[in-house]
This record gives sequence, structure tokens and C-alpha cells, in this order.
Amino acid sequence: QQTPPTQIDVGEDLRLPPRLFATDRFPVRRLNIYSSPEILPFIRHVLRGTPEFDTIRQSPFGKLFDIPARQAPVSCKTIHSFLSRQLLCLPEHTLWTAFGGKPLSSGLQEFGTVTGLDCRPFPEGYHPDIAKSVVPGKDNVWKRVIGKKKTI
Repeated sequence: QQTPPTQIDVGEDLRLPPRLFATDRFPVRRLNIYSSPEILPFIRHVLRGTPEFDTIRQSPFGKLFDIPARQAPVSCKTIHSFLSRQLLCLPEHTLWTAFGGKPLSSGLQEFGTVTGLDCRPFPEGYHPDIAKSVVPGKDNVWKRVIGKKKTI
């Protein structure tokens, strides 16, 4: 069965390494750079002055709040397209992604340059809590920012 010309076949390409995410779970058309990531100012407004916002600002994603508003849609879409098409490859600190059926690699430095995210090494003595358990359900931050009944 052939794919109609108006659709793109997103089946698994066996010539490429396995993907981090399912092949049918990412946009298959061109990027819409005209969208508005209004969630960033909303998060800033709701969480400003809280320990949670300080944590976000100190994380690699804190740089997203420094991107000028007119550039934010392009940057957010670029980051999303890199990560949603990610391939599972070595070395560990290299991002491999698939565009147009071709593998594309970038190191953390290049990824940081393109996205504006802070991809420098962690500070000396920093040890992330990778064994932190996640309890299903809406936490207090979710309830305060999104609401008790709202789902996304």
C-alpha cells in the first residue's frame, strides 16, 4: 500500500538508529514559525518571585525566558523539532536527530548555540537527584499555575 502524495510516511527507517520517541508522535510537515509561545510569559507572571521560578531560571531552560518575544516561536519550534526527532546514539553528549530521513548530529556546544540554552557542564559538586520518585497526579505548582480541574 502506497502513501498518498499529500501525506508523509513516518514509518520506522531501519537504516537509522532507533528513535527516542515513537515515529508517529512528532510533526511531519514544515515548522509553523508563526505560532506564539504564550505559555512563557504566563509562567513568568504566575511564578515570578517563587522558588519554583528560581529553579526554572537556574536550569538550562531558564534561557528561554531571555529570548526576545519576536524570536521565541522560532527558537521553541527549533528546540522541539530537534528533541522530538532524536535518535538513540553514542557518544552520550551528542544529539543525533533525523531530518528528511538523514541523520544530523550536534554536540552540546552547537545545540546551545542554536537554541540559546545553557549547555555548559554542571557546576563542580553538583549531583542531580536522578532517583527522585514521581508521584502520579497534579502537584501544588500545577494546581496553582494551571488549575485543579484543567488538563492539558
